[in-house]
Amino acid sequence: MVALTVISPHLDDAVLSLGCMLRGSPGATVVTCFGGVPDKAARLADWDRRCGYPDPATAATARRANDAVSVSRVGAQPVHLDLLDCDYRVADDRTRLADLERALAAVVGSAESLWLPVALGRHPDHVLALKAGLAVWRSSHRPPLTLYADLPYASTFGWPRWVINGGRPRLPLAWSRHVLRWRRHEVAMQWSGALATSGVPVHRLTPTVRPVIGSDLVDKLTALEPYSEQTAQLTYGPGGTWTLAQSLEYEAWWTLSG
Repeated sequence: MVALTVISPHLDDAVLSLGCMLRGSPGATVVTCFGGVPDKAARLADWDRRCGYPDPATAATARRANDAVSVSRVGAQPVHLDLLDCDYRVADDRTRLADLERALAAVVGSAESLWLPVALGRHPDHVLALKAGLAVWRSSHRPPLTLYADLPYASTFGWPRWVINGGRPRLPLAWSRHVLRWRRHEVAMQWSGALATSGVPVHRLTPTVRPVIGSDLVDKLTALEPYSEQTAQLTYGPGGTWTLAQSLEYEAWWTLSG
């Protein structure tokens, strides 16, 4: 079996987005790009404050420990790079991208299969992870490449029709039928736009969708338990109307063909 290397922007993204896939691919490596520990005296980011942490260093140290547990629950090995996420770093985008490229090149140069986030929500850390990952891939032996739909952004406005195979996404009942149709179209266009700007030839991408139901869902929720202080702060689905379990109904990815 080919050992996978999954690039995760933050300390929860890989398991949140690909927990079931990882459980079925033992021996994978999850490389977290922005897993650095800020100075304890740095200004506490609002996200860390809402999660109940007293200072940035305590937050990052706890998250690294939580991530090690969560990643091990899906049968993978964690690697934490020491770069700071966007809440704490001060370098410009060009410097951050170059730093991340160097750090990734040192740990994924011999990857047998490389998985990158497609940056659906355009979060700056996810965009940097995609750009740096592609740069390293292009300059290496070019192992098989896969882009994955990064949660929670993938389900923020519901799932595209093609993901749910013609079913109806869970949307607030008060919304009109016209709005339901428009929202499905908008979500599909958002995904298409992210793929079109990913830097990977869209016509060479083959999609795969994995439903997350039954024991798979139970196992994924169990793997995510160490991240509970973060998942409790997230809102899911259209208008924040979904539970965590509803937002995890699918895992989706695109494999680059020869």
